[in-house]
Amino acid sequence: ISESLSSAIKFSKEENYQAASFIYKEILNENPNHQIAATNLALINKRELGCSAAMNAIDHAINVTRGQRLAKALSLQGSCFIEAERYIEAIKSLNRAIEYRPDHGILWKKLAKAKNLDKHPIEDVITTYQRALALDAHNIKLRLTIAKLQYYHLDFNGSIKTLRDDYASIKTSYSGQNLLAWNYLELRKFNNAKKHIKLARRLDSTKSDILTAMQSYADKQYNSSINFIKSLKRKSPSYQYLLALNYRGKKWHKSAEKYLLKLDESRNHKYLAKLNLLLLNINNKQAEDRLLQLNQFSKLRVLTPYIGYKGALIALKANNPKEAKIWLEELSLPSIDLKTNLLYADSLWQSNQPKAALEKLNALYDASPTNPLIIRKYASRLHNTQFPIKAEKVIRSLKSSDYKATDYFLHASLLVASKQANKALIKLAEGIEHWPNNTQLRFLLAQTLFANHQLERSQQQIIYLLRLDANHLQAQKFMQENFHEKTI
Repeated sequence: ISESLSSAIKFSKEENYQAASFIYKEILNENPNHQIAATNLALINKRELGCSAAMNAIDHAINVTRGQRLAKALSLQGSCFIEAERYIEAIKSLNRAIEYRPDHGILWKKLAKAKNLDKHPIEDVITTYQRALALDAHNIKLRLTIAKLQYYHLDFNGSIKTLRDDYASIKTSYSGQNLLAWNYLELRKFNNAKKHIKLARRLDSTKSDILTAMQSYADKQYNSSINFIKSLKRKSPSYQYLLALNYRGKKWHKSAEKYLLKLDESRNHKYLAKLNLLLLNINNKQAEDRLLQLNQFSKLRVLTPYIGYKGALIALKANNPKEAKIWLEELSLPSIDLKTNLLYADSLWQSNQPKAALEKLNALYDASPTNPLIIRKYASRLHNTQFPIKAEKVIRSLKSSDYKATDYFLHASLLVASKQANKALIKLAEGIEHWPNNTQLRFLLAQTLFANHQLERSQQQIIYLLRLDANHLQAQKFMQENFHEKTI
């Protein structure tokens, strides 16, 4: 048997499968329980004859093999069940195979495919694919498969993270760059989208049509994008979806709805289309009705982080922070998305949970101490809770290039509150140098100068402010109370 087995393996390597198959059958006639012969015959039969003709050999291999060879035989069976659209049986076979070979990425990938075809919850499908990716981290095709599923099932931030986790590989992938662009378009991060559109164009100039249309949409040149798409003879679902987004941007809701309805049964775009249709139709409804319909939508086979964020926004705008908190906790968290986390901090704050809000902001600040959005929010909340010294330390970490007029105002206010008037005056002078017509900065400067006994300079600032805005009530009152003048 040993010599025959060596010959069969040699014939297989030479792709002489007929000769190899003949020898494996001879071996099995002599020893039906020979594991290598049974497994290899099943492999050859599936490859050369197809699943239907190979099932007997596969079943026999499953009956006589153990360990990793049994895993291989079960994997073959699972593949054939997938091909026959017998997904429940495929899942059963592949789960058994994984018991014997849990560190084999291909098995996890096959299992994820079977679960997806059997319409398992999309979270379960993604998790299973991620188990496969963890065992084969540089498999670009697998990474793209996961990222596409996340995008088409509405987890845009999740899709971006999947792609960015191995950006060194994705950087030279047209599909990866194109998908990043689509995700950023959904999140309305247009500058990011344009960056990846540009990279995608460099990687594949033959795809310039869709990229040109995407670029125009990102530039909010809706008519240009619409006219360009309409000039094309063939319009794939991606083009139809982009048309709908352009019409939505123009607020031509009926035209947007027309193209979104065409995608209702699209294999890839149906949930994107359904979400946009929902957002169009609930736009003018009461918050309670909007949340009800959004909640019903979340029960579909979609990923919910983005839906939870949208629901929380609606609830918070309707002055219902506790409802916003629930939407985020049940559908979006935990999350790596900054906007989601900041919104959660706001919902905690407005739900009269200042301590929890500050803890959340502190955690975000510790993780990203130079992020301007976090710095502004954290410093502002600390200021609101009478922690001016700590708040001033936080706002001080803001880069000078990131300062806005409101940042100068907040920083100066914190310096005043922590009894550092001279530093506050310097900060206000810096702010006014950049924004000379900002009345908020000038009024705080006048107040600080007055408190610092620089009365003449204070009065000069109030006079200048009232020239900028003669109806500034606070400035008028300040002038009357402190300089006994009713008019300038």
